[in-house]
Amino acid sequence: MSGKSLAFLAAALLLPAAPAAAIDKAALQDVIVQCAACHGADGIAKDVEIPNLAGQHDAYIFNQLQNSNRGGGPTGKCAT
Repeated sequence: MSGKSLAFLAAALLLPAAPAAAIDKAALQDVIVQCAACHGADGIAKDVEIPNLAGQHDAYIFNQLQNSNRGGGPTGKCAT
């Protein structure tokens, strides 16, 4: 997964909490680290139960996160 996609993903997680101008790089990096812990630094998860993020479209990831944050999705276990 490219750094651009990880940054988009992390920013999408922070959007409900803060306007774009208020998102700082440290908070963005923290979210990226949290995602990489399960989904892998390269977007390839080591566990078959955790979906790969590499190769996914940004809109798909955003929609899945929104669904997960609402308690939906197959597991609802995403830490963010």
